[in-house]
Amino acid sequence: MPLQKPVVETDEKKPPTQPWTKKGASPNPWEPDYLRLHHKREGFRCRWVPQTQVEQKQLQGWVICDPKDYGGTTDKHANDASGLGARIQRRELVLMEIPEETAQQRAAFMEKKAVQAKRAAKAPVKEGLAEVNRELEALGHERITGTDESSANLDQ
Repeated sequence: MPLQKPVVETDEKKPPTQPWTKKGASPNPWEPDYLRLHHKREGFRCRWVPQTQVEQKQLQGWVICDPKDYGGTTDKHANDASGLGARIQRRELVLMEIPEETAQQRAAFMEKKAVQAKRAAKAPVKEGLAEVNRELEALGHERITGTDESSANLDQ
């Protein structure tokens, strides 16, 4: 019979097998992070946007960032095709910004719109439940109350 190691339980937490890295950081320490911004403009939110979506973002209030605010020609990758000083671009991504106040208003609007869509999606379910309850009452049975966890969130 082979020998077995005794099982020893400890309260000590084992260290992670892989150290945590920053989100978006390169796994190779020698490789530069081309999407990291060296400067941040006060009161604005930045986002890297694919070139195909630049026009759509401009209609939503986003503006192409001025390289004077976020970096200059030294903050540019050699393989990027855009003209120097025109915009900050990384491959197919363009840096765009929106004022913080507008971004907060837009986020609140989108949240309200999502809540309305959620309510609109739940309306047929509530109507169906009411119809089933009317039928059950007509037959002399108990109503379905919807007290379980899955239906408790219908009112939110």
